[in-house]
Amino acid sequence: MYKIAIVGAGTAGLAAAALLKKQGYQVTLYEKFLKPKPLGAGLLLQPTGLSVLSLLNLDQSIIAGGSVINCLQGKTCGSKWKTLDIHYHDLSPHLFGVGVYRNNLFNALYHEVEQSGIQVISASTITHIEWTNDQAYVINTGEAKTGPYDLIVDCSGSRSQLRKKYANVKLDKLYPFGAIWGIVKLKDNQFSLNTLEQRYRNADHMIGILPVGQLPGDQCISASFFWSMPIAQYSQWRVEPLNVWQRYVVSLWPECESLVLQFNSHDDLTLATYYDVILRQYYTGNLVFIGDAAHCTSPQLGQGANMALMDAYVLAECLKYTNSISQALVAYQQQRQKHLAFYQMASRILTPFFQSHSIFFARLRALIGGLAGKIPVTQKITAQLLSGIKTGLFSQLDPGQWSKKYQII
Repeated sequence: MYKIAIVGAGTAGLAAAALLKKQGYQVTLYEKFLKPKPLGAGLLLQPTGLSVLSLLNLDQSIIAGGSVINCLQGKTCGSKWKTLDIHYHDLSPHLFGVGVYRNNLFNALYHEVEQSGIQVISASTITHIEWTNDQAYVINTGEAKTGPYDLIVDCSGSRSQLRKKYANVKLDKLYPFGAIWGIVKLKDNQFSLNTLEQRYRNADHMIGILPVGQLPGDQCISASFFWSMPIAQYSQWRVEPLNVWQRYVVSLWPECESLVLQFNSHDDLTLATYYDVILRQYYTGNLVFIGDAAHCTSPQLGQGANMALMDAYVLAECLKYTNSISQALVAYQQQRQKHLAFYQMASRILTPFFQSHSIFFARLRALIGGLAGKIPVTQKITAQLLSGIKTGLFSQLDPGQWSKKYQII
């Protein structure tokens, strides 16, 4: 059985560790933090991600602890015209997304890793790899070398140092727009508990509210609140009194006043930055890149965690049904390339409509998005796009191939 090293204990790393261990491989997980922890506030799990979690018997507990999301609705600030109106039932009547607090997803996956008896080496930042014949050693910042391993899986995220050193990189750049995130409680009835709601001020600012279920010890539903902004404005935002920003947000979306006033300091919100990364090949020798280490994008389509879960599953299956590491990585490349390439392209096309200084794209977004929500054909296409199943303009995958519960009918 293969000896496998996994670098990074995020969604991709934990899922890969659990799935590979389930197949009987000897797995070691390396994490840079002393105590592994999640980064980020909330995320939207799609039928694709849920189908992978079901293989670990984790989907039902995640659903129970989160908020079932039936649709995404977005409007231009001060307008009743729906720029976005996407419903999962336009894809299939029984499908849905799930808004989850990132800690809950992390805890479920990490518990699975612990229960599986996987060795976790914390406070170990892997910076180098040393190859010897068909095997490899990992080397951390303290120059400690461990191994040998038959396969190394880089799951260290968008800022992966291993990618910069060893991957065949076509593009690796920081997006000029980011977002600040925080958790709020939905104490009144101003917002649906089953809808991801967004408001847009042109294309340079976006407000979003994603219900994420009940947090431990809470009686009410919480939500992930986000505010999209140019990264260049972040320092100024930190310097200005918080209530200046709060008043501005409320002027754009008055209904969210009770939410934004729950933030007492700038430290209650966390800056998230995003990279656009394209690899010509997802592996180098017996080092493979998955999750954000391989293909991070802007957050417009919200597919990061779902793609990471799918990467982990497909990699495990490729190792299972091939006769060597090299064959498995070739198969992995072939099976993931179309799906990932499509969403990278779609994300790049959509980004100027939601995160840019363009008035033209903002107005075009309002026109096209509003019409798309009223035409049956485009209603289905946008639901397919949101659900993470598109592999091309006229092709898609079915998460039901992994779990019948999430089959498209």
